[in-house]
Amino acid sequence: MKRIVFLTAALLPVFAQPVHARMTVGHVVKMTRDGLKSPLQKAAERGDAKAQYSLGDAYSKGQNVSKSDEQAVFWYQKSADQGYAPAQAALGYAYSIGAGGTHDEARAVSLFQKAADQGNAAAQYNLGIAYSNGQGVPHSDEQAVSWYQKSANQGYAPAQFNLGAAYYHGEGVTQSYEQAVTWYQKAAEQGDSKAQTALGVAYITGRGVPKSKEKALLWIQKSADQGDVTAQKILPALKK
Repeated sequence: MKRIVFLTAALLPVFAQPVHARMTVGHVVKMTRDGLKSPLQKAAERGDAKAQYSLGDAYSKGQNVSKSDEQAVFWYQKSADQGYAPAQAALGYAYSIGAGGTHDEARAVSLFQKAADQGNAAAQYNLGIAYSNGQGVPHSDEQAVSWYQKSANQGYAPAQFNLGAAYYHGEGVTQSYEQAVTWYQKAAEQGDSKAQTALGVAYITGRGVPKSKEKALLWIQKSADQGDVTAQKILPALKK
């Protein structure tokens, strides 16, 4: 099959962005002038799972601390060991890309599974990616679609786009342009540039929707404005 999309930082910005509410980082991460530990650091060291996750997130982004994948993974692991789903998703992503010297696709899938089973939309999406690409698990379009669906139902735009693509190509589901467009629309309305391009192309070709140059131009323009290369290539001809 055609691989729909790969695990990239663009899809899970700086490891996994949690679906659930998390502690706010920012000034609380900084050390005080006299070198005392921040409240977040203290909470993490006391074993607070959310604080551990947030501290790992701060290290992964270099947000008010020196960026360190190793420290990010260390704190994600502490939190994940307590069963905190956003940390499990983040740690799984770290293993999937080898952040902090941790590349292990099977371990990544194990962590995605644990978080996905708790309802974490990002982990459900990445588990779908793993099945789609056969990364750490045997390839299965049907399993990929199953996890995309769970994530898409929670409103996760990348999963909505991938689910639409699965319907468009008939991979793991019965082919349906109408269903493809339905999911492209949901993702496009959230600003997903790939979905906006796909929706625009649907209006150009009339697959799943009546042809409409006006609507095609609307969605292709939105995508091109976000820097989508495919949309930018289509746009000049569409404007003629």
